[in-house]
Amino acid sequence: KKKEKINLNGEIMIHLENYFKEAELLNFHWKKIGSYSQLIKINIGIPHPIGWNIGINWYYNFEIINGLYTTSDVEYSFKTFLPIIHNLDLGYIYGSTTPTLKGQNRNYQKNTFQAFSLKTKKDSRNKRFFPTRGLLLKNQINAGLQNKSTFIEIKNKISFYHLFNNKIIFNTKYIVEGIFDPKNKIPKSRLNFFGGTSTLRGFNENQFSSTQFQIITLETGYNISSFFQTKLFLNIASKEINFFASNLTGYGFGIYQIKNNSLIQIEYALSNLSPMDGKLHFKWISSF
Repeated sequence: KKKEKINLNGEIMIHLENYFKEAELLNFHWKKIGSYSQLIKINIGIPHPIGWNIGINWYYNFEIINGLYTTSDVEYSFKTFLPIIHNLDLGYIYGSTTPTLKGQNRNYQKNTFQAFSLKTKKDSRNKRFFPTRGLLLKNQINAGLQNKSTFIEIKNKISFYHLFNNKIIFNTKYIVEGIFDPKNKIPKSRLNFFGGTSTLRGFNENQFSSTQFQIITLETGYNISSFFQTKLFLNIASKEINFFASNLTGYGFGIYQIKNNSLIQIEYALSNLSPMDGKLHFKWISSF
């Protein structure tokens, strides 16, 4: 970063699947951003309990946001497979947000929420990690109550991958998230955060917050060999419903080493707000 200061952020994700030969899964995700933000997510899924065609999922999420407040929620859901939309989840979520002393001084308030959740996921990608062909389509709608007022939350993600002549890879991605209350203002602790490695490279993690945002990602890569690839990427984000009204832009390049059981990814990104303040993103994935 500028002024010769370095800010390190850490993230660990563990995915275990089919360990007991029942197609069950366990996901653990820990993330630390600076000194005041931290995230823990746990997901346990049993797709065929006692031979059923309907699976059971349990989700737990706990997060500290910029030292201002904590948010925690639990979700129970049933999961099944349908021919057209593939995976379908129907669930129930309840949780709360609690301000810290610092957050109370900035007018953050305690909130409780509960909602019914509908999720769909269609995945035709040829690889789980670093795909070159296929489509990923994820949709989620949560509808319920927060502080005795109704709300609707929407999360959508579309990713399309294509490979030309076994050398040139093209990927386009569109993410949109929003939370709406027809009668009341959305509480500050229920806003959507974005920025950083997973959403808007070239910016700090969770640098921005809004009731809604949308991000378009364009990537083009070249296979140097069967094990190495280079890539150029462009991220464009907006907090407005009109995408072209106001934009945040991140751009950069990456180098990737790909093997059968591992992936090493190094990316360098800049932004239109601070073109001299670069971000270095490093990721290592190993399967066993």
